[in-house]
Formats: sequence, C-alpha cells, structure tokens
Amino acid sequence: MTDLGNRDANKWGETIFNVLAPCVIGAFFCFLFLYYGVGQYPDSVTYTGYNTGREPLYPLFLLLCRKLAGEAHFLWVAALLQNVLAFFSFWYLYCFFVRQFHLNLLFRIAALIIILAPHLMTSVFAPSGIVLTNAILSEGLTVSLYPLFVTLLLEAFYREKKGWFPALSYAAALLLALARGQLMTMLLVWFVVSAVSAVRGMQQKKKAQGAGDRTKQTQIIRVCAGTVLILLVATAFGFVLRQAAIRGYHAAMTDGVVRTNTGGNVTLLTNVLYSADEAAIAAAEDGLSAEDAAVLHEIYAQMREQGLCVKDAGSGFHARILHHEDSHDKIKFDILGEMLSESVWEEWDMLPEGMVPDGRLMPVEEDHTAGRLMKAVLPHCAGGFLKTYLYVAAGGFVRTVALLTPLLSAYALLIYVVAAALMCYLFKRAGSRDGAWLMAAVLLMIAANVCATALTIMCLSRYMIYNMTLFYLAGLVCVWELVKMKR
Repeated sequence: MTDLGNRDANKWGETIFNVLAPCVIGAFFCFLFLYYGVGQYPDSVTYTGYNTGREPLYPLFLLLCRKLAGEAHFLWVAALLQNVLAFFSFWYLYCFFVRQFHLNLLFRIAALIIILAPHLMTSVFAPSGIVLTNAILSEGLTVSLYPLFVTLLLEAFYREKKGWFPALSYAAALLLALARGQLMTMLLVWFVVSAVSAVRGMQQKKKAQGAGDRTKQTQIIRVCAGTVLILLVATAFGFVLRQAAIRGYHAAMTDGVVRTNTGGNVTLLTNVLYSADEAAIAAAEDGLSAEDAAVLHEIYAQMREQGLCVKDAGSGFHARILHHEDSHDKIKFDILGEMLSESVWEEWDMLPEGMVPDGRLMPVEEDHTAGRLMKAVLPHCAGGFLKTYLYVAAGGFVRTVALLTPLLSAYALLIYVVAAALMCYLFKRAGSRDGAWLMAAVLLMIAANVCATALTIMCLSRYMIYNMTLFYLAGLVCVWELVKMKR
C-alpha cells in the first residue's frame, strides 16, 4: 500500500508540475521582457538599416514588426515576439524531453531549471550583459528559433513514423542559416542526424525481416541508400537556396550589391594577420604587387604599434583567447576597414574619367583586395593560424558549457569527458541507447557551431549559448537512463 501511495503521489505531482511548467517558463520570459526592456547595441543599426552585409532573415523580421507597430514601437514588438517564440520553443523542448524519455518528477524539475538557467549567462555573468531574447540582434531571433529546430529534428529522429518532422526541421535549419552565417552548419547537422536515422531504420527493418529473405534485405538497403542520397541533395539545395534568398533580399531591400559579412575575406584576413609574424609578412610582400605590398606593410605596422599581433597575447590559455577577442574587431574595423577603403579609392583615382566603378561596389572591391592579401600571407603562417583557431575553438567549447575562467575551464574539460564516457557506456547497453544517441547528436551540434564560429569570429558566450541547455539536458537524460538501469 505504501508503494502504491507513493506512485499515486508521484503521478499527482507530475500532473501538477506539467501544469506549472509552462506557467514558469512563460513568467520567466515575461520577466526578462518587462524588466530589461529592448536591448539596442552597436550592431543593432546594421539590422534596422537594411544596408549592410547582414543575412536577410532578421532585417525582414524587423520590417514585419515595423509594418505591425509603426516606427515608434516596432523594436518593442520585435523583442516581445522574440520572447513569445522563446516561450513556445523551450516549452516544446521541455515537453518533448518529458514525453520521449519518461522523466519522473525530480528529473522534470531539473530539466526546467536547465532550460531557464543559461539565459542568465549572457545577462548576469558574461561581460556583455546582453539579454538575448530582448536584443535587437540576429541572436535575439536565433536563440529562440534554435530549440525549435532541435526539437523538430529530434522528433524526426526518434519517431518511427516521421510525418512532417524531417521537412519542418529542414525548414527551421534553413531559417537559422538565413539568420546567421555560422548556423549554416545546421544544414549539415540536419543531414547527418537524418542520415543516421535512416540507417537506424534500415537496421531495425533488417532485424525484423530476419536473415532468410535476402531479396527483401537488399531492397531495404537500396531504399536506405536512396533516402540518404535524397537527404544529401536536399542539403546541397539548402545552401543554393540560401544564397538565392540573400541575392533576392539585396535586390529588393538594399542597393542590390551582395556583401560578405562574417564569412568574407576581410574577416578571414583579420584572423590570418593576427596569427602572422614579421617573417610571414615579408615573405607575402614578395608575391604581391607594389601597391598591395605597401597596403599589407602599413596594416601590419599599425597592428604592431597597437599590440594587436599574436605575439602580444602573452602566455597561457585564457590570455591567448581574450587577447584575440580584444584584437579582432580593432583589426577588422579600425585598421583593415580604413586601409582597404583607402587602397581601393587610390586605385580608382588612377582610372580614366568615366571608367570609375559605381561607389556601391566599394565593399566588393575591398573584399577582393582582402582576398589577395589573405592568399599571399596564409601559406607563410598556416601553423600560427591553425594554432590560433584551436585556441579560439577551445574557448568556444568551454563557453558552451560554462564561463571562461581557469576553474570553469577545467570543469568544462571534465564534464565533456564524463559526457563522452556516459555516451559510450550507454551505447554498449542495448536497452539504453536513446540517451546515448541524444548525447551524440548534441555533441555534433556543439562541434558544428564552435568550429564554424571559431573560423570566422570570436566564440563569445552569446554565440555559444545555443547548445548549453541541450548539453545539460542530454546529460540529464543519460543519468536518468543509468537510474532506470539500476532499478
């Protein structure tokens, strides 16, 4: 009778908590919106002005808000809609985990805390103090859209009858790619997870069929191979569709010139120059025209004068990462931006009258010049560039699960080792692989986001926060699988 009473009490507690959970999530995002208000930052104007190399989704989202609320109130409407989307996305994520993994009351409470806690990272603990769901930045939309994409993808992975979930998760991945360049990798994540799901389905069908009928087993393999091929074509089409959407956006909303942003030559040149030494610059100048060599020499001289080279970073893991973060934008905007612009204008001034290009092409010409400089320098500092990249990426892995401090960096390394060990252990247990597959998918998403972001920019907390909730939820599920095994 005692056990029966405990079970009934647990069921009542779970039922009550299922009602309270959406109320808590809703109240949390209401608090963020009402207490902190709209967050405007230096980059915000590049989205509200429709005139830079930004990806199209967020400026179009702001345009919609303008149509709905007018010029005076559209930023408030944007922040409100971002918080509403965050509420529904994280509630859906919470419901999926409870339903799919049959969490008990204690684990449901833990899941709810895990879902909400990371939103305090960038607002309370990170130096930027950004409340992402209120920010007039593309991250304000992507941080709310990302959990929706993940939940739809996991629905497609775990369900036997996929329904519309593969198509819906593909659409969500494409939207993320149209909001931030680094999140293009989610199309690749979509392909890998969907392909693994197809292979898992094939193995289950072959096992159910038995080893007797080889003809049917061959048909199953062919269907699986065809499915993977279709997924690969759809992924490639997603990248083509993204580029077409960007071109269409610029043609309709800006001056028609497609500009590059985080993935452009200027950004890559920034990281290459940061990693180069005097010998690499001297060697690169020998392979350039006199004009380009003079520009490269002046750029690097200014970097040395301001202490913006890798040799100025000092020693130590954190010193290297923080110095790169402090130097990146100074090199890109204060030095490269000015020097490349001057170089292009000097080149155009030498052209005959009537042959000077349209001024709208200035960013394109700057990008071409940056490309020439980058190709000249990179072969002479490839090792230093790779070393800087690994430092930045390591910082990104830390910031995905914690803050970047000496103590928490050691914790991050430990928690990744524990997560990998749990995943491997559960894969060996036939009845507990759902949690292992979940952790594998989350680690894939973390790696995709970190590696893409580290290649083009700094791995700040607001760029890494997407997978923090997912990592700890996956860990929670793995622990829950262990608990059920012991029972």
